[in-house]
Amino acid sequence: TALDVTGVITTSGGITVGTSVTPTGSGLKHVRITTGAISAGLTALVTHTWASAFADANYTCSAEVVDSTASLLALRIVHIETVTASQVAVRINNSSGGDLTGSLHLICMHD
Repeated sequence: TALDVTGVITTSGGITVGTSVTPTGSGLKHVRITTGAISAGLTALVTHTWASAFADANYTCSAEVVDSTASLLALRIVHIETVTASQVAVRINNSSGGDLTGSLHLICMHD
C-alpha cells in the first residue's frame, strides 16, 4: 500500500521500515561502494556521484569504512572532504602494512 502525503506527518508511535529505504530519495540517500585498493601507508579520495542529485549541498553525511583486517592497523576515515548536490568525497587512510580494499558506507540526509 502506498501513502502519498504532501506536508507534515506527525506520529506518536514512531515509524517502522519493513525491509529497506529507497537509496535515491530526494531527502535521504544511502550507498555502499568499494574503496578500491589503497596502498599501505597512503590515503585515497573516494568519490561517489549520486544517481539523482540532492536539491543542493545542504545535507549531512555519515560515513563508515569496513575492511576484513583483524588488526588495529586498517582503513580509517580521515574526513569527509567535499559535499556537493551531486556527489560526496571521503578521504580514507590505510594505516596497515599492506594494500587494503574496503567498503565505504554513506548515509546522507538533507537538512
